[in-house]
Amino acid sequence: MKKVILLWILLQLTMTLPAQSLRAAFVHYGPEQGLSHEEVFCILQDQRGLLWFGTSVGLNRFDGRRFEVFLPVPGDTTSLPGERITGLSQDSKGRMWVSTDRGLCWFDWQDGVFHRIPPADPEHTNLLRNSTVSRLAFDGRGCGWLLAGNTLVRLDLTALTTKTFPLPDGAAGPGQLTVDRRGKIWLTALLNTWRFDPDTGEYRLFLGRAAADPALHFDGGYFYEEEDGTFWASSWGAGLWRYDARRDTLVDFPDEPAVATCFLRDTLRGGEEVFWVGGGEDGLYLLMLPDHKIIRQRHNPLDPYSHNGTMVRDILRDSQTGIIWLATDKGIEKYDPHTMRFSREIMPVEPANQFLKSPLSCRMRITRTPIGSVSGAEVSSAGSGKGINFSTFYLPSVGTAGKFLTWFKTDGEHYG
Repeated sequence: MKKVILLWILLQLTMTLPAQSLRAAFVHYGPEQGLSHEEVFCILQDQRGLLWFGTSVGLNRFDGRRFEVFLPVPGDTTSLPGERITGLSQDSKGRMWVSTDRGLCWFDWQDGVFHRIPPADPEHTNLLRNSTVSRLAFDGRGCGWLLAGNTLVRLDLTALTTKTFPLPDGAAGPGQLTVDRRGKIWLTALLNTWRFDPDTGEYRLFLGRAAADPALHFDGGYFYEEEDGTFWASSWGAGLWRYDARRDTLVDFPDEPAVATCFLRDTLRGGEEVFWVGGGEDGLYLLMLPDHKIIRQRHNPLDPYSHNGTMVRDILRDSQTGIIWLATDKGIEKYDPHTMRFSREIMPVEPANQFLKSPLSCRMRITRTPIGSVSGAEVSSAGSGKGINFSTFYLPSVGTAGKFLTWFKTDGEHYG
């Protein structure tokens, strides 16, 4: 009888849930799983599909099961030049470029070693080998661009020679840098957002405290260009800005005023168009398009699948699987749109309810089955070893395909 009542309650709760849960469920990776350090700055997926994560102490390669860590080795010039990884990028030849706090290098897939830059340019050796450098970005002319100290640097990817361009007004890097489809260099230096024209050698200021218009006094952040050429920039305090090519200006996007560290456009399984945005009060939020609604990804200490509550520094979408990877100040987070996700609602627990009276949190294991059924759900009290086994039961799918009934947490929180 208890099982019948429980299943009826679960069904009623599930029918009240939205068709698409927008509070994402994340799998977390940190030092306990082999990551070299919890502070993660950047992510890259290489030509083989492997994931690389740059941290404050070392570079990590992840094959889906374990992390392999790369660190500087004293006296070994084929190891990383520095341990703090500030940027990762891949050129058209498939070479992976690694930016560090001690200069730039590229990884050789054939012999598995790092080649430090620049071996053929003694004039700028100290600049690139003793400076913290930004991520290397590529133009369509066979060159890469990066920031080092108070200098914008162009690197010939074939000859490995460099040319330097002093930053305006004594600005210093490293900051964010990207090359748009027209070959213009967008960068942040001293928190101001500039665009550099390689043909004229001129800088133009778009955002920052140095701008003449007070409405533009927002610190610059991140850049992102969509496949259709729409160009975006982020800021600290005014969220996202969209580039208006006709007016040649950045236009404040109508979102909530917020810190935006990085962002990525995505389409959820329910068809919703969104931006994943690092920043805001919780370190991460979803910006819904086109209504501009903000869905914060709050940390819940009782929910092991919630966002960890720290700042997101980089976002990557796996081109093969659609999985979203987040680099945060407290490890790596993975959102897989193909696995079951949970809408989380708080429900009171009556003291007389013997089934849910345990004050301890619970864990769950569900074996995925064809759409429309759930098999093998088990709830057990964490720490006590006691639990209630639901055995195998089948419930109808409600709403969007792939929605499943789930479980209770016995501390009073229901997961559906």
